[in-house]
Amino acid sequence: MVHKHLANSFTILNGCFGLLQLFFLIEGHISYALIAFFLAIICDGVDGYVARLLDQSSSFGKELDSLADMVTFGVGGACWIQLVATTIPFPLRLLLSFFYLYHALRRLAHFNATNQKEHYIGLPVTSAAFLTVMSLYLHHLYSVHASVLVMSIVIYASLMNLPFKTFKCHYVDRLVRTLVKEVRSEGEHD
Repeated sequence: MVHKHLANSFTILNGCFGLLQLFFLIEGHISYALIAFFLAIICDGVDGYVARLLDQSSSFGKELDSLADMVTFGVGGACWIQLVATTIPFPLRLLLSFFYLYHALRRLAHFNATNQKEHYIGLPVTSAAFLTVMSLYLHHLYSVHASVLVMSIVIYASLMNLPFKTFKCHYVDRLVRTLVKEVRSEGEHD
């Protein structure tokens, strides 16, 4: 019965990759932190597909997902701001980190308190983290100073009550369906 816990396993992997991202950031290994960040994004996308595909959606899974997202995209995004954008003055970095973390906490709590399926209200934390991390990575590589503007727009868009369409990728859906079929067939043979 491996497939019984498959969705939550991907959620836990999301949190583990998020923690790994933090360790790499602290040690100054920015490229490795980016790889861990992308692996966390993949796990975050796959867990929801697997849960819906196997009809394993639950309030526990929803809460676990939000906790993993808080580690990876909330605390992780704030740490990217603080540890990577070192050319930005410390007080401004600190302020941006606090506002970013506030957005993530508020956004995840709002998501859990409401039923958002077709549209998200406010920019999702995964999208906000992606935009923030990519702007900071470019800032790190090329000293592109647009990162403060990007972070400000991300924080503003996250706090607005604007609907954002969910982007369910059909390619990922097919990949997950194939993976689940394989896991089910191996479980039946055991």
